[in-house]
Amino acid sequence: MPPSLEELPKYLRKLVIWVEKIYKEIASRINWLMTNTVEVHTSDDTLTEHETGSVYSNLGATGAVTLTLPTVTKAGIKFTFAVQAAQELRVDPGTATIRDDSGQTADKYKSANAIGECLQIISDSDGDWYTIAKYGTWTEEA
Repeated sequence: MPPSLEELPKYLRKLVIWVEKIYKEIASRINWLMTNTVEVHTSDDTLTEHETGSVYSNLGATGAVTLTLPTVTKAGIKFTFAVQAAQELRVDPGTATIRDDSGQTADKYKSANAIGECLQIISDSDGDWYTIAKYGTWTEEA
């Protein structure tokens, strides 16, 4: 039978704990990639690349919610946004651009505020975002 964690020398215990931490982080990221989730936001948040494929809504929000996109490091990162409260949902590309028919200006967010409006975007190889599906009226920040 292998020794328990407490029986290992201190430096080996630290190494085992570090490896377990890395393993849990990798498992978490793989889980995000393998399953689409619905994440509700009632306040502002910054998304990360490993959250790709999920749906983000403002269900329960009592005011505007801004979701900031990550800085893109590769093409193919996809996010879907759904307005589920009659409050403004903003999708902020940071210094990048979200390309759609409401405008293509860098550093300008897209927003909608009617329940049922949705937007799906995907990253390109230049660090910007293409709109691949949209329902309702999404406007670009003035």
